[in-house]
Amino acid sequence: MVPERLYKKSMILHEADQLVKKAYYVVSGFVLLYSFDNAGRKLVFRIYAGGSMVIRNSFLQGKKSPCYIWVCKDSVLKSLSYDDYKNGCLTIPGLEKLALKIANFYEPEELLRNILLSQPAIDAVRSFYLTFKALLPPGKILTDTYIASYLNITLSTLKESRKTLKEKGLINFNS
Repeated sequence: MVPERLYKKSMILHEADQLVKKAYYVVSGFVLLYSFDNAGRKLVFRIYAGGSMVIRNSFLQGKKSPCYIWVCKDSVLKSLSYDDYKNGCLTIPGLEKLALKIANFYEPEELLRNILLSQPAIDAVRSFYLTFKALLPPGKILTDTYIASYLNITLSTLKESRKTLKEKGLINFNS
């Protein structure tokens, strides 16, 4: 893997409906996967934190991806090009099988999101912040719009839930 630069600002790493040219390892920070619904609303469906691999089946298969890959500011990544991956598969027995296992490794994270989505909004917000403590305000690593999208709730519901949780002492903004 090749070290990437420190991303001093948030930006799109990969556009939807394009070939994914790199897999990423998140050294620190956050990377999001998202798409848009028919109404043009951004739908965040995965948040990768430090220590995670952003490796999509579309990358492994050399196909166009239906989602955007977005890096948050102040993130540090390492990357692997598609050509290096394919060359590695030719020279390292079992690499392709291992890569597919890694790509499918994130099913528990998707299960977590499904659990969050099945809860009442206030419980989902609390569980989200307990899981992703670094995303608690006032840090503003991610805007509330992205978090609300990930939880599939409105921006006002996120803010009201967070306010209620803070007032009841159920989430701590200072830790």
